[in-house]
Amino acid sequence: MPRPPASSAPPPVPPAVFRWIKTECGRASYLELASRPGLPARLRLTWFVLIAAIRDWPLPDPDAQAGP
Repeated sequence: MPRPPASSAPPPVPPAVFRWIKTECGRASYLELASRPGLPARLRLTWFVLIAAIRDWPLPDPDAQAGP
C-alpha cells in the first residue's frame, strides 16, 4: 500500500502559551521545561511562563499573519 506524501499531514499546532512567549529561545525553553515531570518542574514552568510573558509583552507576535 503506498504511503501518502509527507506534505499531506497537517502542521503541528503550537501550544497556546506561545501567544505570550514570543521569542524563539523562550519557546524552546518552554518546550524543554514542559517535558520535565514532577511538582518542582511544574512550579519552575509556571514561574518561567509568568516572567517570559511579562518580558515579551511589548514584542510583536511572530505568528501573527500580515494583513492583505
